[in-house]
Amino acid sequence: MTETLRVSRTYPASWRADPAVPLLASEPWHNAMSGRFEGQPVWFWTPASDNADETVPPSAGLTGYVLAEPADYPLADALRMAAGPSSPFADEVLRMRLGDIERETAVWYPYLLLTCPGYATFPIGRAARDVAAVRRTLAAVLDWSRAKGLQGVALPYTEAAGPLASAARELGAVGPVIGADSQLAVETGGFVPYLERFEPKRRRKLRAERRALHSRGLRGRRAGQVTDPLLDRLAELRCRHREKYGLPATPAAERTRIAGLVGPLERRTDIITVGGEAEDGSDAVSFGLFVRDRDVWHAVYTGNDYRDPRSRNAYFEAVYYAPVELAGPLGINHISYGLAADRAKKLRGCTSVPVTCLLLGLTQPAKAVAAQVVDAWTHRTPTTADNNDRGVVGAPTRDSTLGSTLNSQVFLPSSASSLSLLSSHSSPTSHTERN
Repeated sequence: MTETLRVSRTYPASWRADPAVPLLASEPWHNAMSGRFEGQPVWFWTPASDNADETVPPSAGLTGYVLAEPADYPLADALRMAAGPSSPFADEVLRMRLGDIERETAVWYPYLLLTCPGYATFPIGRAARDVAAVRRTLAAVLDWSRAKGLQGVALPYTEAAGPLASAARELGAVGPVIGADSQLAVETGGFVPYLERFEPKRRRKLRAERRALHSRGLRGRRAGQVTDPLLDRLAELRCRHREKYGLPATPAAERTRIAGLVGPLERRTDIITVGGEAEDGSDAVSFGLFVRDRDVWHAVYTGNDYRDPRSRNAYFEAVYYAPVELAGPLGINHISYGLAADRAKKLRGCTSVPVTCLLLGLTQPAKAVAAQVVDAWTHRTPTTADNNDRGVVGAPTRDSTLGSTLNSQVFLPSSASSLSLLSSHSSPTSHTERN
């Protein structure tokens, strides 16, 4: 069966008509994240029927960018991320191997990078969970790419065991598992049942952390109205956070970035601050910014005043402990923390979903580079952190090592939260630094 592929350079009306489109594939999210990826954006979908008009949601759809040359930011370029020594997911030994491969990656450009602007790659539509339907749509995308003279198609940040990865592999894609998406299940009752997932020694440590924070007069709370004083303080905290990791930052730029997200997504955005008595959060020493996708919170931004001695462990209050208490009344069942710093996330109760970077070369030279990438990652030397999950009852085996340099970034959500955990995305009838 040949699929009728529709293509658009602007957000499609049929996607807009689909009430089940996940957050990271939605138009408001694309608008908020405009410019975060280089290249020309493009949307693909197969209609639900041959005579379906633009008001009918698609059967299956994908979105991405055509990259004519290497992107400046490694996380926005699958080749730089999986085949370059600047990859934040690679250890030192692997980076040395990738240095040899990088010189050959020029044969991949131009290529199609399939991903949403939140480091998540997943299909949308009524048949998004149907491997056969997704394979047909992806095959049509490959035909389009060949016709445009592209050298390959890449699918980074794809759930390794999801339908898109299965469909891509059936079409010849190869690629390494680059990391894992961290997900925290939220139980009714807040912090007390949250502690029950840990071993006794770990439970005592987490409880002591929170008691010490409260003794310093600091508590986590959900901000109400997003005011100018609050935005100013969040920008300052972002700057302090980036300064710790040696990254440039200015209050004006950080304020613009946060406001640019909150504006289009105001009704979906929740800001949790850790501070003293100021109800507006203007005295916060730490914060976490979350965006709702039905019953899931995506952690997007964080910031912490490391200069203030009171801020010790305030990050964990803002990002884990207070959100666990506040999530239930808001209808939140899961929190997605994305990629990076996964050992720290596991020590706070998260489980991991492996994420892969799949490469599908459309020419023999591109296929050869993809094979070299797989070989390099297959022989990566595990680090001592790979299985260090002590303290979490039933902690899963770690699937890969993530570079600690990502700790300086905002959270990097993957497609796993859009495919595995959200009921609204796991059914055809009914999800991400996301920066």
